Amino acid sequence: MDMLAYADLFQAEAGEYMHTLNRCLLSMEKDPHNSENLLEAFRAVHSLKGMAGAMGYKQVADLAHGLENFLEDLKAKLFFPSAEVLDLVFEAVDLLQISLNNPQESSIKEQQKVQRILLNIKSFQQVITDPGPVLSHKPENGGLPAPVLSEMERELIRQIRRRGESPSLVRVTLRQDTAMKSVRSYMVLRALEERGEIICTMPSRKDLDEENFNNQFQVCLLLNGEVKPEQLEKMLLKVSDVEQATIAPWAESDSLEKPVEFSPAEQGAAGYTVSSAAEKMVRVETQKLDDLVNLVGEMVVARTHINKIGRGYSEELDNILDRIKRVITSLQDTAMKLRMVPIKQVFDRFPRMMRDICRDKNKEVRLLISGEHTELDRSIINQLPDPLVHLLRNAADHGIERPELRLAAGKDPVGTVLLKARHEGNQMVIVVEDNGAGIDPDIVRKKALEKGIISEDDAARMSEKDVIQLIFRSGFSTSDQVTDVSGRGVGMDVVRKSIEELHGSIDVESKPGEMTRFVLRLPLTLAIIKSLMVRTSGQIYAIPLELVRCNVYLKTGDLKTVCGHPAVNLRGEVIPLYELSDLLGFGRRKENVEEMSVVIVDTGGKTKGLIVDELIGQQEILIKSIGAFCHSLQGIAGATVLGDGSISLIVDVAALTENGRVGH
Repeated sequence: MDMLAYADLFQAEAGEYMHTLNRCLLSMEKDPHNSENLLEAFRAVHSLKGMAGAMGYKQVADLAHGLENFLEDLKAKLFFPSAEVLDLVFEAVDLLQISLNNPQESSIKEQQKVQRILLNIKSFQQVITDPGPVLSHKPENGGLPAPVLSEMERELIRQIRRRGESPSLVRVTLRQDTAMKSVRSYMVLRALEERGEIICTMPSRKDLDEENFNNQFQVCLLLNGEVKPEQLEKMLLKVSDVEQATIAPWAESDSLEKPVEFSPAEQGAAGYTVSSAAEKMVRVETQKLDDLVNLVGEMVVARTHINKIGRGYSEELDNILDRIKRVITSLQDTAMKLRMVPIKQVFDRFPRMMRDICRDKNKEVRLLISGEHTELDRSIINQLPDPLVHLLRNAADHGIERPELRLAAGKDPVGTVLLKARHEGNQMVIVVEDNGAGIDPDIVRKKALEKGIISEDDAARMSEKDVIQLIFRSGFSTSDQVTDVSGRGVGMDVVRKSIEELHGSIDVESKPGEMTRFVLRLPLTLAIIKSLMVRTSGQIYAIPLELVRCNVYLKTGDLKTVCGHPAVNLRGEVIPLYELSDLLGFGRRKENVEEMSVVIVDTGGKTKGLIVDELIGQQEILIKSIGAFCHSLQGIAGATVLGDGSISLIVDVAALTENGRVGH
């Protein structure tokens, strides 16, 4: 069997175990006396070791094995989880993550790091003295009484016997030096499932997977009628590392307890599982979900077309069309929900990152997270980490002051960074807020002048809010020193661009000396978005509704000229106007009209008006990729198929702003 076929599944599960490890270690750092975090971390690294061994990833397996032994000593209270101990564990976890990036190959430098950390762990285990109580010996079976069958399992066996059948008791002994007991037990269970029905195992399947047993386990099995016990015994003995296998008729006195030892970590856990228990979760490749959404989208287009040409012929046909519409709409909603995942997947990586930054900068920061179970489209989730990382790193580096400065200002020496998410209508709102020094408009104005980002005239007429928005300009930075955290003159402009590529927006608020708050607004999904449909140059275009402030009808007499450019004074705000057809390369309209339709949009911190021929109305559209050969097109974000089968392009207002044709 080619194990590489399971590489993607391995990476997905390994990522979950790494998240668990980091979360548990951070909790241990705050509360070293809570053993639950240690036990969960131990189980995660133990499972990771077994998976890596089964895949043949030796370096990952060796490193996980060394870390597992270290955590085992912590479980046994041979030493205390002090800062020194946890620093060593964190270092090993970081190296484990690096090894997982390319588990099949590793550089010589990486191999040397692995050997060094394993040597450090071994040396620490040999010389460390125990500041707490030491266990003189480890209990052999965790002090657990031998369990018996549950009433449900007994009833299942009774039903089998009523049918005139009898289950068998399979006893398997592995060699004492078996390196991967979980893999061997899995191979045995798989062979048994092919030749019968497993009623229960002792210990439980979870314990077998996590190797929480010595070298023996037992299975209550209902054999297929054509399978002979002696044949099955010979077959099991062919499995690697199986030393002994016996199959005997099940007796009422059998309780599956004598050969089994338990891990102290599993005290109180159920002894075994019923194979017929339904699985609540199933893993599906993301590409299959994308294919499903695309097919549903095609059905939506077909539904609209059929409804258009079939409506009105007869009442019976209209009823059928209504039913088809309801069913496809429900199918569409279900398909979209399959793409939604909790934003917790992104948020979980930040506590560890903030810990490392604070230790490096000698700052104390409390990271508060809320709304992590709020769901967002997977395609957006995948692109969120980079902008959020930049915002959080800037909060820790630029925002939160050093403890002595906070004390001098009458603040709590421990700063607070808040990261929260919530649904607001059909949008996701993410807030990154810190109670640090805030943004000083005077400093921003001065730096912008020094870097030539604005002129003296611009600086004189800009409000404080406009000045603060300058932090999103390319090349802007208030830091005088380049660090590994911030101050490179790039960052906030990249953050804004990343958010706008997701059809979202970002805003910043600040009170000098008190706080800074970044507010991100994103659509819940990129597969289907609400758009304003407009017509210009004989074609229909879609403008993402998140960017639209309002629509207005203007007369030629309403237009003003500002710096030689047409503009309109809308409720005291001067807004420049541009013809969408001209921005898209079709040239200006030749005909003169007394009244024109204008879409007022907000993007890049600026407000502009787009003149179009006709406002058609709002519509939910399914976004289609326009292909790699069209990616160089400025101002086009994608395409959609209309109800009549025609193609409509989606306008990328931000790109039109940045390419120089729109701007002031």
